[in-house]
Amino acid sequence: MKSKAKKLMWISIIIFITLCIFMLWSQIEISIISYTMDEYFNIHGIVKDDSGNFIKEANIYFSDININYGAEKTTNFLIGQTDNNGEVSYLYHYFESSEPTLSENLMNMNIFLTGYFKLTVVKNEYKIKQIFLNKHCLPRKGRTHYINFETIIEKDSKS
Repeated sequence: MKSKAKKLMWISIIIFITLCIFMLWSQIEISIISYTMDEYFNIHGIVKDDSGNFIKEANIYFSDININYGAEKTTNFLIGQTDNNGEVSYLYHYFESSEPTLSENLMNMNIFLTGYFKLTVVKNEYKIKQIFLNKHCLPRKGRTHYINFETIIEKDSKS
């Protein structure tokens, strides 16, 4: 009975130490990536309204960035435009160190893989719309990161 208890205790200790090492490694990764501002993000996707029609020649903005661990920032930052087919034609934006808060939060959001971007589409009768990303990649210095998004867009009711 004592040997079983000892064995269980050692297994628990090993699991605890492994978790501690993993958490420490995660913190190191965060501190390295969070301050890397020279990252490219490519935005790919088709933008449609709630009837399935393409929204052509729309401007796409970040309206805010929500991160599940508590940080929440608001910005209005142009990242793309749709062409005549409703496809995003301006495929990337370079996040420079002149936008440190935005860049830092993009890095953190991608590390935790738990948040989401809330984007807005602005076009004539389509006012503020939402696009939620459904997939993104962990950032690494010197690589291009592809972000695929799904659209949730409703036509504004005219008053």
